[in-house]
Amino acid sequence: MIQRLAAVVALATATAFVAPAFAAGVPISEATPDQKKSASEAYKRGRAAFDEGRLDDALSAFTESYDIVASPNAHLMAATTLIALGRTGEAYEALDEVITEAEAAAATNPKYKKTAEGARTKQQEIEGEVGTLTVLGAMDKAPLGATLMVNDREIPQSRWSSPIKVKAGAVDVTLTGEPTRTVEVMPGSSATVDLNAPLPGAEPDDGAGVEMDSDGGYSGPDRMLITYIAGGVGVAGLVSFGIFGGLAKSKFDSLEESCPSRTNCPLELEGDASDGKTFQTVANVSLGIGIAGVVAAAGFLTWELLDPAEDGGDSPDGSDTAFRPRLGIGPGSVSLWGSF
Repeated sequence: MIQRLAAVVALATATAFVAPAFAAGVPISEATPDQKKSASEAYKRGRAAFDEGRLDDALSAFTESYDIVASPNAHLMAATTLIALGRTGEAYEALDEVITEAEAAAATNPKYKKTAEGARTKQQEIEGEVGTLTVLGAMDKAPLGATLMVNDREIPQSRWSSPIKVKAGAVDVTLTGEPTRTVEVMPGSSATVDLNAPLPGAEPDDGAGVEMDSDGGYSGPDRMLITYIAGGVGVAGLVSFGIFGGLAKSKFDSLEESCPSRTNCPLELEGDASDGKTFQTVANVSLGIGIAGVVAAAGFLTWELLDPAEDGGDSPDGSDTAFRPRLGIGPGSVSLWGSF
C-alpha cells in the first residue's frame, strides 16, 4: 500500500513538470456530435478548475478537450493556463500555434478572429518574459533513447535542432549521459548551448592519458617503479616456466620409459599423463607472462633512459641532484652516461 501510494505521488509530481502534449484532435468541421460533446465537457471541467485555481487540473482538462477536437479556443485556454503556471516559454509557442489555427478556422467561422486576436494580445503581454534558446550538438552526443530536458521541460527529438522559447533567466539544459549546462537567457534575446563544447573550467584532454607537468615534462607514475614491477613479474613468469616445464618434462620422460610404444599403456599411467599436460599448460602460460613482463620492463626502462633531463631539480641552485642515466645511439656506437 505504501509503495503504491509513493508511486501515485511520484507520478503526480512528474506530471506537473512534463510539457503538455498538444496532440490535435479532429478538425472542428469533421467532428461528430459525440466528439464535440466530449470535448465540450472536458473544456467545461477545465474552466471550472481554472476559476478555482487548480491550474494543473485545468491544463489537463483543456489538453484533453483539444486532443478530442482541435478547437483554437481550447488551445488558447491551455496556453493561458501555462502562463498562469509560470511556463511562459511553452505558452509563447502554444500561442503561435493558436494564432495559426484560429486564422485558418476564421475563414469559415468569423468568431475565431477574436481567438487569434486574444492569442496575439497574450503573446505581447509575456514577450518581455521570454527568450530564445538553441541547443547545438544534441543529435551528435545523444545515446539511444536519450531525452533532452530544458529546465523541467522535455523537448521532442524532432525539435532538438530548432530554436526553443524559454522563460528568461537561468536555463538548465540536460541531455541523457551529459552534465547539465546552465545558460543565462535575457528577455527578448537569444542564447546558444553547444553540447560539443568543453564545460567552463574543464581542461582539454590532449595528453591521451599521459600526465604532463607545467613545463611539458612527464609527471605520471614513477617509470622506474613500473619497470621494477614489470621486471619482477617477468622474472617470476620465467622462473615458473622453468619449474613447471621441468616437471612436465619429468612426467613425460617417465611415461616414455614406462610405455615406449605409447599404445596399450597401463591405466595407472593416465594420471601421470594428465599431470604432465597440466604442468605443460602452466609452463606455457608462465612463459607468455614472463615474456610480456620483460618486454614491458624493457620498454619503460628505455623510456626512462631516453627521456630528457628536467630543468631545475629540487636543489637550491635548480640543478638535478639525482642520478639520471642517458642512452646515446650514434653511428657505430652506443653510449650510456649520467650526471649527479
